[in-house]
Amino acid sequence: RGDTKRYFQLPVGHPEKDGTSNVWESECTIYGMNEASFMWYRTFSNFLSGIGLKQLKKENCLFVKKNKQDKLVLVVLIYVDDVLYCGEKKFMDNFEKLLEGRFKIKKIKKVTSFIGVQFVPLKNGIILHQENLIAEAVKKFDLITAKEKSIPIDLNCLDNTSSPVLKDIKLYQNGNK
Repeated sequence: RGDTKRYFQLPVGHPEKDGTSNVWESECTIYGMNEASFMWYRTFSNFLSGIGLKQLKKENCLFVKKNKQDKLVLVVLIYVDDVLYCGEKKFMDNFEKLLEGRFKIKKIKKVTSFIGVQFVPLKNGIILHQENLIAEAVKKFDLITAKEKSIPIDLNCLDNTSSPVLKDIKLYQNGNK
């Protein structure tokens, strides 16, 4: 997709447009074109792979780095041109240095929301929620007076064997702060 040739007519008023129908051939993807987001994703994911992060098969926007003991030390989430990362300090510092060396970036130290998910820091963890999106949906679809209905969930979908974050599953399920 990124190798497609693109041709452009010179814009009206351009000093070289003298009534001819000359065109330019684009040597790169231009922001706003259909393939621009694909090319950016390919460029950025190649960068992440090149510095040792592994892309998850089931979540293409999630990249991870593990140490020699197979412990997760860095997690990088990309969404279009936004990047969210967390992990051990030395790995985050190194990642930030590599990122700044390759791309022009704007850093935000304290994240309160990302792609519709709110972050609430705790003493020993973090709560993620989408209360604002739910409130918008309730308002949009006029569900404020709707009757509540419980939705059964398959408890096997919450695999707490591979994630130290969910060791106390009751805290997670109750949303206690």
